[in-house]
Amino acid sequence: MPRLFATLLLVAVAGCDSYGLADVDVDALVLTATDDGFLIETEVDLECLNYPLLVDTDASASRIEVEVEGVGEIGVCQRALGPARAVVPFPDDFDGLKVEVEIELDGETDRFDYSCDEGTCRLGPIGRPTFTRVGPRQPVD
Repeated sequence: MPRLFATLLLVAVAGCDSYGLADVDVDALVLTATDDGFLIETEVDLECLNYPLLVDTDASASRIEVEVEGVGEIGVCQRALGPARAVVPFPDDFDGLKVEVEIELDGETDRFDYSCDEGTCRLGPIGRPTFTRVGPRQPVD
Protein backbone atom coordinates (compact mmCIF):
# COMPACT_ATOMS: atom_id res chain seq x y z
CA MET A 1 0.00 0.00 0.00
CA PRO A 2 2.77 2.57 0.75
CA ARG A 3 4.24 1.92 -2.72
CA LEU A 4 0.87 2.62 -4.38
CA PHE A 5 0.49 5.86 -2.39
CA ALA A 6 4.03 6.99 -3.34
CA THR A 7 3.34 6.23 -7.03
CA LEU A 8 0.05 8.16 -6.98
CA LEU A 9 1.72 11.09 -5.20
CA LEU A 10 4.55 11.14 -7.74
CA VAL A 11 2.08 11.15 -10.64
CA ALA A 12 0.06 13.95 -9.02
CA VAL A 13 3.11 16.13 -8.37
CA ALA A 14 4.67 15.49 -11.79
CA GLY A 15 1.48 16.62 -13.49
CA CYS A 16 1.24 19.94 -11.63
CA ASP A 17 2.05 23.25 -13.28
CA SER A 18 0.83 26.67 -12.32
CA TYR A 19 -1.71 26.04 -15.09
CA GLY A 20 -2.43 22.85 -16.96
CA LEU A 21 -3.40 23.07 -20.60
CA ALA A 22 -7.11 22.99 -21.27
CA ASP A 23 -8.41 20.83 -24.11
CA VAL A 24 -9.10 23.86 -26.31
CA ASP A 25 -7.80 24.45 -29.83
CA VAL A 26 -6.46 27.94 -30.41
CA ASP A 27 -6.67 28.79 -34.09
CA ALA A 28 -7.57 32.49 -34.28
CA LEU A 29 -6.29 35.39 -32.19
CA VAL A 30 -6.96 39.10 -31.82
CA LEU A 31 -4.13 41.53 -30.99
CA THR A 32 -5.01 44.90 -29.45
CA ALA A 33 -2.65 47.68 -28.34
CA THR A 34 -3.21 49.07 -24.83
CA ASP A 35 -1.54 51.87 -22.87
CA ASP A 36 0.85 49.35 -21.26
CA GLY A 37 1.45 46.84 -24.05
CA PHE A 38 -0.71 44.37 -25.92
CA LEU A 39 -3.75 42.26 -25.21
CA ILE A 40 -3.92 38.93 -27.02
CA GLU A 41 -7.28 37.14 -26.99
CA THR A 42 -8.83 34.11 -28.60
CA GLU A 43 -11.28 35.14 -31.28
CA VAL A 44 -13.88 32.67 -30.07
CA ASP A 45 -15.54 32.68 -26.67
CA LEU A 46 -14.73 29.85 -24.30
CA GLU A 47 -16.76 28.41 -21.42
CA CYS A 48 -15.27 30.90 -18.95
CA LEU A 49 -14.06 34.46 -19.27
CA ASN A 50 -11.09 33.95 -16.96
CA TYR A 51 -9.20 31.29 -18.95
CA PRO A 52 -5.58 32.42 -19.33
CA LEU A 53 -3.91 32.30 -22.72
CA LEU A 54 -0.51 30.80 -21.90
CA VAL A 55 2.33 32.58 -23.68
CA ASP A 56 6.10 32.65 -23.53
CA THR A 57 7.58 36.05 -24.36
CA ASP A 58 11.01 37.35 -25.23
CA ALA A 59 11.35 41.12 -25.52
CA SER A 60 13.94 43.71 -26.43
CA ALA A 61 13.58 47.47 -26.97
CA SER A 62 12.35 47.05 -30.54
CA ARG A 63 10.92 43.53 -30.70
CA ILE A 64 8.50 41.33 -28.76
CA GLU A 65 8.33 37.64 -29.59
CA VAL A 66 5.32 35.77 -28.26
CA GLU A 67 4.87 32.01 -28.45
CA VAL A 68 1.31 30.90 -27.74
CA GLU A 69 1.42 27.65 -25.79
CA GLY A 70 -2.32 27.12 -25.36
CA VAL A 71 -5.20 27.86 -23.02
CA GLY A 72 -4.70 27.24 -19.31
CA GLU A 73 -7.14 25.31 -17.18
CA ILE A 74 -8.72 27.06 -14.23
CA GLY A 75 -10.32 25.84 -11.05
CA VAL A 76 -13.30 28.15 -10.76
CA CYS A 77 -15.21 29.79 -13.58
CA GLN A 78 -15.71 33.41 -12.52
CA ARG A 79 -17.93 34.38 -15.42
CA ALA A 80 -19.39 32.39 -18.26
CA LEU A 81 -18.40 32.85 -21.89
CA GLY A 82 -15.42 34.91 -22.89
CA PRO A 83 -12.05 34.77 -24.60
CA ALA A 84 -8.82 33.42 -23.17
CA ARG A 85 -6.50 36.39 -22.61
CA ALA A 86 -2.84 37.23 -22.18
CA VAL A 87 -1.35 40.64 -21.44
CA VAL A 88 2.08 41.31 -22.94
CA PRO A 89 3.67 44.48 -21.52
CA PHE A 90 5.91 46.81 -23.47
CA PRO A 91 9.60 46.05 -22.88
CA ASP A 92 11.18 47.99 -20.01
CA ASP A 93 13.52 49.75 -22.46
CA PHE A 94 10.78 50.50 -25.04
CA ASP A 95 11.32 54.02 -26.40
CA GLY A 96 7.61 54.60 -27.06
CA LEU A 97 8.07 54.99 -30.80
CA LYS A 98 8.25 51.61 -32.51
CA VAL A 99 8.19 47.90 -31.71
CA GLU A 100 7.70 44.80 -33.84
CA VAL A 101 5.49 42.05 -32.44
CA GLU A 102 5.83 38.44 -33.58
CA ILE A 103 3.22 35.90 -32.52
CA GLU A 104 3.96 32.22 -33.04
CA LEU A 105 1.28 29.54 -32.93
CA ASP A 106 1.72 25.93 -34.04
CA GLY A 107 4.89 26.73 -36.01
CA GLU A 108 3.38 29.68 -37.92
CA THR A 109 4.32 33.32 -37.24
CA ASP A 110 2.32 36.51 -37.68
CA ARG A 111 4.18 39.83 -37.53
CA PHE A 112 2.91 43.29 -36.59
CA ASP A 113 4.34 46.78 -36.40
CA TYR A 114 3.38 49.16 -33.60
CA SER A 115 4.55 52.72 -34.10
CA CYS A 116 3.78 56.11 -32.60
CA ASP A 117 4.31 59.52 -34.14
CA GLU A 118 3.16 62.85 -32.69
CA GLY A 119 0.73 61.24 -30.26
CA THR A 120 -0.89 58.90 -32.80
CA CYS A 121 -0.15 55.20 -32.53
CA ARG A 122 -0.83 52.52 -35.12
CA LEU A 123 -0.81 48.75 -34.99
CA GLY A 124 -0.74 46.99 -38.34
CA PRO A 125 0.27 43.68 -39.89
CA ILE A 126 3.57 43.10 -41.64
CA GLY A 127 2.67 40.92 -44.60
CA ARG A 128 -0.48 38.83 -44.49
CA PRO A 129 -1.33 37.34 -41.08
CA THR A 130 -2.56 33.75 -41.01
CA PHE A 131 -4.20 33.45 -37.57
CA THR A 132 -4.09 36.87 -35.89
CA ARG A 133 -6.00 40.03 -36.67
CA VAL A 134 -5.75 43.52 -35.22
CA GLY A 135 -8.42 44.24 -32.59
CA PRO A 136 -10.36 45.23 -30.75
CA ARG A 137 -12.20 41.95 -30.46
CA GLN A 138 -15.82 42.11 -31.58
CA PRO A 139 -18.39 41.14 -28.94
CA VAL A 140 -20.39 38.01 -29.63
CA ASP A 141 -24.16 38.53 -29.90
